[in-house]
Amino acid sequence: MALYLSYEAEMRLEMVQNIIDLHARSDSGGRCVRCGELEPCTARGIAHATFDSYGVLPRRTPGVTRQFFR
Repeated sequence: MALYLSYEAEMRLEMVQNIIDLHARSDSGGRCVRCGELEPCTARGIAHATFDSYGVLPRRTPGVTRQFFR
């Protein structure tokens, strides 16, 4: 079964995907690399809740955490 989303819904999901990518999990210490909160940080939790409300999963972006640890 296909899921069709409105343009506004697609834009909202794209925005929260960026939030998820920015608030990447830390390799050590259990803190968010962006805001420093303990995992899961508030921004990431809200972003995941938005994906949940649409019944879709966020994209996995390979290497997104690696950029913070070079």
